[in-house]
Amino acid sequence: MRLGCQLGGDGYGPSDQTPFYAAGVPVLHFFTGAHEEYHKPSDDAHLINASGGVRIANLVAEIAVDLTALDGLYLPGNGSTRSLGRHAWLRCLAWLDP
Repeated sequence: MRLGCQLGGDGYGPSDQTPFYAAGVPVLHFFTGAHEEYHKPSDDAHLINASGGVRIANLVAEIAVDLTALDGLYLPGNGSTRSLGRHAWLRCLAWLDP
């Protein structure tokens, strides 16, 4: 799967991940991109990048599967190293459950 990716310097941004990052929770932010009507009253369902959303969902699924093979998770941050253990990421995914 080929997707254009942009790495940022930190996890702050104009979306839902910001309070988690501010609380010290590692974050990944996936976004299909903005368009001229984004966040305006004229924004509508037909402007949703559904194919991009599917590609990102597939990538997230691959990342989740890959994480299950890890014995621990290295989280770069303020100069310290934390290992959350083999299945710690499941706690993060649980927040996404409806």
